[in-house]
Amino acid sequence: ESTDPVIDRVTIQNIKYGQLGRFVIEGKHLDQEFSVSLSKCTGLTVAEGGSATSKTITCTVNGTGAATIFASFKDQQIYSANFNVPEPQVLMKTSLGDLLIELNPSKNSPGVKKFTASDVATLKSPQNGSSGAHHNSRGTSMPPRCPGSIFP
Repeated sequence: ESTDPVIDRVTIQNIKYGQLGRFVIEGKHLDQEFSVSLSKCTGLTVAEGGSATSKTITCTVNGTGAATIFASFKDQQIYSANFNVPEPQVLMKTSLGDLLIELNPSKNSPGVKKFTASDVATLKSPQNGSSGAHHNSRGTSMPPRCPGSIFP
């Protein structure tokens, strides 16, 4: 019987732009040395505590859209699968209701990196005599109106 690594499946967990993603690899003979490459990811790390039947790879997700995981052993591909990294989203709560905004990191990467999928921005109407400044969930001041914004 061969002792070459065999990958039966890969479970993908927490694939969100700018966050740490996890890829749980299951199969046989995974204690043998094999290579894994992932598109849309940087800083691939093998988590401690793996076994001959399970390994966990983590990486920071740095892109969105279609992505691929490849595994090879002795220059032979032993696994390949496609997955999708969704565009990050921010929930904005306003006094008029909630607004789910999809962000595009390829258009404004520094701005998108300031938000995570769990960020919530709360906008309130200025009270009488207030400056009109708003604050997001991190307490960062936001102007009440931005040129080209969708808010009045």
